[in-house]
Amino acid sequence: MENNRKRVVILTLAILTVFFIILLFFIRKIPVAYIWVMDAGEKINETHLIKMCPNGTKIVEIQFGQSGAIGIDPQHNSIWAPELNDNKRVNFDQVVKINSDGNVIKRFQGYRTSVIGVDPNDGSVWVGLPNEHQLVKLDSNGNLILKVNGFPGPASIAVDPRDGSVWVADHSSKSLTHLRTDGVELSRIETMHFFSDAPHQVA
Repeated sequence: MENNRKRVVILTLAILTVFFIILLFFIRKIPVAYIWVMDAGEKINETHLIKMCPNGTKIVEIQFGQSGAIGIDPQHNSIWAPELNDNKRVNFDQVVKINSDGNVIKRFQGYRTSVIGVDPNDGSVWVGLPNEHQLVKLDSNGNLILKVNGFPGPASIAVDPRDGSVWVADHSSKSLTHLRTDGVELSRIETMHFFSDAPHQVA
């Protein structure tokens, strides 16, 4: 009788252990909410990319020289940000890919910009290059896919998550342009009749 009780206790403990292991497994799968913020200071090297909880607790803080728009790649759990310049000219004219822990995966040289947009469907990145009067599209690994000319002052880029098409606000040409994923122009809206004359943000 005593042996039977011991077997029941051992079996019960084993079942509870397995249950808690399974429970912990599913709890770990639940995504944790967080926010990425680019905090720009007044001087070079006072800009920081910050990962924080909704209650304001900082998790990660990464120093930048000068930056701009940021974008999340949910497919690869990474973030993209431009690096215009630092005060020692070590990192400049770059777009930077960073993992969710705040570690730099890779820096891609030759892109002087403060304007980017990330396609959440495949992690590709659109980069506005005002000096070249063009947009470029990179894949999720930073490889150049295509170039699209005709954008003298790209100010903002928004990717439609439904189909991957792109809207570009260009303050120099005073226009809003809608592009397909392959860069083919779908439409263009002249904004000279708008109150501000030139669009600066699009979403």
